[in-house]
Amino acid sequence: MRKLKLWVACAMAAAMLALTACGKEDKLVLVTTEAAASQSDATTTEDILADIREEAENTTEEEKKREPASEEDKKVTMEAIYDANKGDTLLAGGNNYSLNTIYYSDGVEVYSEYQFLGFAEDGTYLQAYEDSNGIVQVLDKEYGYWYLIDEDKTCYALIYPEPNVADAIINTNHNDMIISLTEADQTIKDIYREDGDLVVETNYKNDNASYVFQYVLDDNYKVLEYYCYDANGEKVSYSWVTEGNSYTYPEAIATAHESMMTRTVTFKILEGKGLESSYTVPVDKPVQLALLEYKAYTDEACTTTWEETADDSGMYTDEVIYLKREGADTTEGTTEDSTTNP
Repeated sequence: MRKLKLWVACAMAAAMLALTACGKEDKLVLVTTEAAASQSDATTTEDILADIREEAENTTEEEKKREPASEEDKKVTMEAIYDANKGDTLLAGGNNYSLNTIYYSDGVEVYSEYQFLGFAEDGTYLQAYEDSNGIVQVLDKEYGYWYLIDEDKTCYALIYPEPNVADAIINTNHNDMIISLTEADQTIKDIYREDGDLVVETNYKNDNASYVFQYVLDDNYKVLEYYCYDANGEKVSYSWVTEGNSYTYPEAIATAHESMMTRTVTFKILEGKGLESSYTVPVDKPVQLALLEYKAYTDEACTTTWEETADDSGMYTDEVIYLKREGADTTEGTTEDSTTNP
């Protein structure tokens, strides 16, 4: 089960972009071994996971000191928890944040994710995602796309060229990294104190299954860690938040980010006002498109499906990509609106 991570502005777009988890849809952002190791005295992922297991084994439920919630504690709402953990709220304090998550199946760790929100040393705004499968995705806010390293270690410029989609993803990731399930999705089941921390348990149910979330909060409702259990009480995931850390670009992305040799990739939408947008991309990086409703073509007549092709030197050149929805009327509207990203 992965918590909800919407990358798009509407329900249909979310369903097409998201990862499935907890019966809901998930956003694209990750946990890598390198990033996780940088936050611990341990030097390997195995060490980190061993530390977590040892801590869990040494601190049983019976050993934890549980106390009733005060009347003030009982005033907490899901809306208040969400607001306390939005990106706007967290980054206002001047520190970066990250979220590590481990997923389990039958008690065995099967997958992990790492997500980062904050700023690079040079002040550049960052969103980063890594996972235990080796996928890495880092936002290049300046140019309006993401660098994507896939499982075979190829580095792409990942572009969401459809109107408003990229901005919606950035905004949602910014505010929903730590908690994205709102009061409409889950209801508070119990509130109490455990080892001095405020604990809020919630019930979540969808068409397929039911889950219990257990959030451990500080007195300002910031999430310190949380657990998800299925209807049988089996642990589905464990997440913890780190404040004040930094993010190091993988070498392939650092090189691409600093590249002085670039090309221009232009998109033209063949309907409505004929929206046009352009992106500046390193010449040695192929483009990967994330499309929801449109299809991409190399020609305005839309007879040839677009494919990224390198030249004889292995580099990529300027190109124009035409976008069209199936059945769309390309004769409507005559005003052309051109924009450059950013």
